[in-house]
Amino acid sequence: MTEAAAWLREKGVNQWQGPFRVERIADGISGGRVWFAEAYTDGTVQVVGTITVDDFADPDFWESGDDLESALYVHRMAVRRAWSGRGIGSIMLDWATKIAREQGKKRLRLDANRDNKDLQDYYQGLGWQHVRTVYRSWRPSGALFEFLL
Repeated sequence: MTEAAAWLREKGVNQWQGPFRVERIADGISGGRVWFAEAYTDGTVQVVGTITVDDFADPDFWESGDDLESALYVHRMAVRRAWSGRGIGSIMLDWATKIAREQGKKRLRLDANRDNKDLQDYYQGLGWQHVRTVYRSWRPSGALFEFLL
């Protein structure tokens, strides 16, 4: 995540620039909500990406009228820069849709940085639908997307 934050900062995107709450990530790992994509190269295993998938509908963005229980939510997805452009993000999202289907959900949702147009275009290119953009002065995120299952 630190590598992704530095890359975003170089691009002028105010995303993930605050201190990471290690305890939240550790809690997500032990709770089975944080997952890692691994690649096997030269006889070693490398973590090449991470994704959090759970039922937490961030109340800063998602409202009760959004049928919150019908979805799983993606948070903090990142791919190591050395592995970008190889489809790892779409593989992780495909995996998350499989988990959502298995749990009987109708959709997978996420919120993206409002100013990161490249990321928003990425999601739309994968078939995600823009739901709306929410503006919160204390949060740079707020471009809401969902993938219908």
